[in-house]
Amino acid sequence: MQQVKKSVTARIPIELYDKCNQQCENMTDAIIAGLEMLCNQSKTNCKTDVINISKLDTQLEEKTARIQDLQKHNDTLKRELENFTNKETGSKETLHSYESRLEEKNFRIIDLQAHNETLKKELETLQNMHTNYMLQVQTLINQKAIESPGAKKPWWRFW
Repeated sequence: MQQVKKSVTARIPIELYDKCNQQCENMTDAIIAGLEMLCNQSKTNCKTDVINISKLDTQLEEKTARIQDLQKHNDTLKRELENFTNKETGSKETLHSYESRLEEKNFRIIDLQAHNETLKKELETLQNMHTNYMLQVQTLINQKAIESPGAKKPWWRFW
């Protein structure tokens, strides 16, 4: 006995039509095979697929939220690294500045020590000169005292 059949009209993509013509002899057999496969699947499989899709959507939302959190944390870490790098650079610049100032002070100390030695020599020279001057003055005073007081020339004799 022949089964009662119903005519079905459907619009399908050209790629799917070409695949069905390659695998099946005619389009009717392809459509029947596809509908039988769809009907033979248990209804629970269809429901679990829907549940899995909703689970996947929630997982996707969770993962998206987690990615955003990680991106925010990454941005925070980048800023902290930049701040640390800037502080480190500032510390290195400060250290370099202190080192250059220390070198300048050391050179200045050496210059001042040399100048101090020069001033000590000048002071010693001036003290010797003063001593010599005082000795000469003392000698002149002693010579005047030795000369006879009556040996002076009268004031009208100037030659």
